Amino acid sequence: MLDTILARIPFDQNKHVCDMSKFKAAFSLSTTKCSNSTSQPRPFKNSEYGDYSSQQKKKGIYFPNIDIKTYILHTKKVNKSEKYIEIQCSVSKLLFGSSYYEPTAAHLNIFLEKLQRALLEVGLRVPMADLMQAVLHRVDFSKNLYFTNNENIDDLMAVVALYDFKAGADFKKTEFERQKNYQLVNHYRKSKNFKFYNKMAELQANGFTATEKLLAKDESLRVLRIECSLNKKVAMQNCITNARKQNGLPKLKHYTIADVFDESVARQALMTELGQVINLARARVFSFKTVPEDMKLDLIMKHISKTQYAYLVLYYVNRVLAVGFHRTEQEIRKHHTRKTSRHVKNITDALLLFPVPKTKKFNVSKRIIDELGRFDLQPGTVI
Repeated sequence: MLDTILARIPFDQNKHVCDMSKFKAAFSLSTTKCSNSTSQPRPFKNSEYGDYSSQQKKKGIYFPNIDIKTYILHTKKVNKSEKYIEIQCSVSKLLFGSSYYEPTAAHLNIFLEKLQRALLEVGLRVPMADLMQAVLHRVDFSKNLYFTNNENIDDLMAVVALYDFKAGADFKKTEFERQKNYQLVNHYRKSKNFKFYNKMAELQANGFTATEKLLAKDESLRVLRIECSLNKKVAMQNCITNARKQNGLPKLKHYTIADVFDESVARQALMTELGQVINLARARVFSFKTVPEDMKLDLIMKHISKTQYAYLVLYYVNRVLAVGFHRTEQEIRKHHTRKTSRHVKNITDALLLFPVPKTKKFNVSKRIIDELGRFDLQPGTVI
C-alpha cells in the first residue's frame, strides 16, 4: 500500500492564501541550508513552518506536516528562487487515524479531499487540479502481515534479522536495533531503507490518535510490518519506473499521488526491494538446524545428484551455522582455484532445489512473499 508521501506544489501567495490570519498563525520563518545532490550547486532553503501539526498531535489528532519552502539557487549563470507548498503526509493516518489499516486505490479521491481540507485549515486554498499535479519527492510503501494469536512477532523478527541482504544489493548496512519498546530490522543506505518491525508494539510506543490507542489495547493482534522508504527522488523515480514497467505502464518524468496509489505499483515496488533483502537460498540453510548431523548428507543427496556439490553444500551449511554467511563465503572464495571459481553460486543454486522446509523460520520469508503476491489490503473506516 501507499504509506507516506512528500509532495511539492508551486506556491503563489495571491492564489493559495485564502485566510491570512490562519496562515500567519500557522507559519513562521527559519533559514537553513540544504543540498539535493552533491553534484549540483547547493541552494539555500527558507522554510516557513509552524507547530500546528504538533499542536494537533497533543490533542490526539493526526495532521500532515505542511511547510512553505523557498529554494534559492546561486551559480555563475543562474540566480533564481522557487517557492513551494511542501506536504508530508501519512495516507493511512489521514484516512483512518492509524497505519494499522491500509488504503486501496478506491480511497484516492477521499484522500485528496481530506488533504485539501487540511490545507484549508491552515489558510491555504489549493485547487484539486494543483493537488493532482503535485510532484512527489519521497514515497514510502508498506504492507502489514497479520498473524494468528499463537505467533510471537518478536521471535519472527529475530528470524528476519538472520536473512542478510544479497551481496549485490543496493542496501549497504543492516541493523537489528531496539526502538522505545519494539525491535526494528533496518536495511538501509542514504537514498532508501527497508524495515521490518512489530506494528502493535510500535503503536503501543508511539500511538497518539484515538484509533491507535484503541488498537494498542487489543492484545490479540499480531502484525509484522514491512516498509520501504524511498528517501531521495532519484531512488524513488527508479523504483516506481521499474514497478510501472512490470505492470505495462509508461515511464514519466515526474510522478504524482495518483500514479502511486495503484496497488500493483506498490506491490511490485515492495517485491523488488524485498528481493534485495531476503536471499531464499540462504533462508533454506536454517532448516538444517534441527537435522541431526548424521542425517544431513542423506537429506542433501536426495535433492542433489552430483556428489561433489552435495559435499560442498554440507560444508557450506555447517560453516554458516557455525560462523555466519559472510565469513563462510570469504573462506570459500579465498581457497578458490580458477576451475572452482563458481563454487558459491553452485552452492546457492543447489540450495534452491530443496523443497520448502517445514519449519517456522523459513515460513517467515515464505509468508512475506506469499502475502505480497496476494496483496490483500485491510482498509479501515474513514474518519
